[in-house]
Amino acid sequence: MHDKCRDVVEALKQSPIKADIVRFFKENPHAMDVLPGLAIWVFRPKDVLASEIDDLVSLGILSRYGAEPGAVYAFTKDMGVRACIDEHWQEIRQAARGLQSTQTEREG
Repeated sequence: MHDKCRDVVEALKQSPIKADIVRFFKENPHAMDVLPGLAIWVFRPKDVLASEIDDLVSLGILSRYGAEPGAVYAFTKDMGVRACIDEHWQEIRQAARGLQSTQTEREG
């Protein structure tokens, strides 16, 4: 696994929220939306999503068009990043679910 792919996989494994955002774009690869719209699609408050989306843009997983508050986000067109996510998706989801379960247990 090359360095960029490893960074992508590790970032997604460490954040159930990032994994949920990427899941939405994997299922809707041509979708484009603003932050409030994405919050609705992934069932998370927009203030929680903002920093996660910034990280996904920095990693090259999402593309940002324009500036906030009206920035539009879309799945990367980089087929290498998409292939990396596809290849490691089960591993990513499993790790993210495990983290989410652990966080829920601590909160409960």
